[in-house]
Amino acid sequence: MNKLLVFQLAVQSSYAENVERDAEGDRFDTIQWWFSHDETWRIKTYAIDQDIHTHRIAGPVEEQVAMENTMKHYEDVVARAFAVEFDDLNDEREVSEAMEDFGGAPSLEIARNGNAFAFWNPSRLKYTSRTTPT
Repeated sequence: MNKLLVFQLAVQSSYAENVERDAEGDRFDTIQWWFSHDETWRIKTYAIDQDIHTHRIAGPVEEQVAMENTMKHYEDVVARAFAVEFDDLNDEREVSEAMEDFGGAPSLEIARNGNAFAFWNPSRLKYTSRTTPT
């Protein structure tokens, strides 16, 4: 079982330029947590410059810990939060049904670079790691 916990933010920002402005339509930042049986990923998307920061955490993290951590740092800009569970990411029908309420099947982007996580990308932006967190 895999689980995706998503926090949609009410802002869009650029890490590289250190700017932030109000979200507009489908242009918003996210904080996401991908939970699998043996590891957890924290994913942060920056809508202005389509930047993405991913951080692999060895071993599982409790969902409550991820929620508390996110709210501690972003509570003032969280627009909505939701969680979606998946048994099999290769089952397109299951993924489509699970994501239907949150933007449809195409909005789940599965990492294809050897990493084992997926993230919500309803705007279908071309996210790339453009900066490195300091």
